[in-house]
Amino acid sequence: MWVHEAVGILKVCRTTHMEPEIPEGEDVEMEELMRRVEKADPYDPRLKSITKDATVLVSKNQRIPAWVVRLQGDSTEYLTEQKKKISNGVVVVRSL
Repeated sequence: MWVHEAVGILKVCRTTHMEPEIPEGEDVEMEELMRRVEKADPYDPRLKSITKDATVLVSKNQRIPAWVVRLQGDSTEYLTEQKKKISNGVVVVRSL
């Protein structure tokens, strides 16, 4: 399973929530306001499989996975003189 290293981007195009302003005439604590903000735009769990990421819209009706995983290079296994198996293949993971 592959997981995210960095935090996700929120709906507000940021990686963290800004501290909200307390509305006039409302008696509420900052912690409660932050809970409301986070409930409206929650953080994605960092330790989730990349297969659970939202798909990417590439045309009017076509969506594709957000990640591309490919094997590049020569994936043939060779034996060295010391009878050790080697391969020149490389796995490439790319985020769309």
